[in-house]
Amino acid sequence: MGKPLSSVIALSVLLCLVSLVVKVALAQDISSLINEATFNNMLKHRGEGNCRGRFYTYNSFLTAARSFGGFATTGDPDTLKREIIAFFAQTSHETTDTYTYAAEGEKGDAD
Repeated sequence: MGKPLSSVIALSVLLCLVSLVVKVALAQDISSLINEATFNNMLKHRGEGNCRGRFYTYNSFLTAARSFGGFATTGDPDTLKREIIAFFAQTSHETTDTYTYAAEGEKGDAD
């Protein structure tokens, strides 16, 4: 392999690494999209007895969200927020009042 070709390959690898670092650096952390006060306001009944499904704390939510690399990481801020809102809408539906998956299954409406 000639010197010019190895230099081109090295430069290509370097550019890929720089691109990856920049992408990671520019990625918004989920905590910049939803703060603890908003989280608590959206899920203010999560600890009540009639919320049988319960829900976890803000810090547990952040840990879980960060463990899924694709969750709320792609798109503009409005798209990211819509993804988070859709997640909360679904979890709210699944954990509200007396809803249970088994009851849905008994009605024949389960997925």
